[in-house]
Amino acid sequence: MKIHLLVTGSLKEKYLKTAQDELLGSIVSKSHISEFIIREFKDVPLPEKGGEKIRKKIIEEESRRLKEYLRPRDYLVTMDIEGKKAGRNTFREITASAEEKGAGRIIFAIGGSLGISDEVKKISDRRISFSGLTYPHQLFRIALLEELNLYL
Repeated sequence: MKIHLLVTGSLKEKYLKTAQDELLGSIVSKSHISEFIIREFKDVPLPEKGGEKIRKKIIEEESRRLKEYLRPRDYLVTMDIEGKKAGRNTFREITASAEEKGAGRIIFAIGGSLGISDEVKKISDRRISFSGLTYPHQLFRIALLEELNLYL
């Protein structure tokens, strides 16, 4: 199975990069994952006086970049605060569903600080949430990798 993690924004802190690298190594070495790629997309800066129209335009631009990366046989999982709460078996269920669908890749997508567009949410095979809390995107990436490491 191939897994790609699409994220808006990049890790800047060395300790987060180290954590990411260690988790990636662990995931690949102990699971049946043949490829694990993290693809970072540059986030669109939010102007200080950005109203709702500007915010929507930013979400759409960041989501367009994510959509361009997708292939027809991908199994898309968006991380969405309004999605179904993740549980102990969520990631095993995702891999089983992706294999059943004949997916070439499982794509986990983390949007920018404003979220992911409704259009991307609609084309998602799964929308999952870790909780109703809001996490910094860099820290959330590490939390997702930790969950994948535990349950794949």
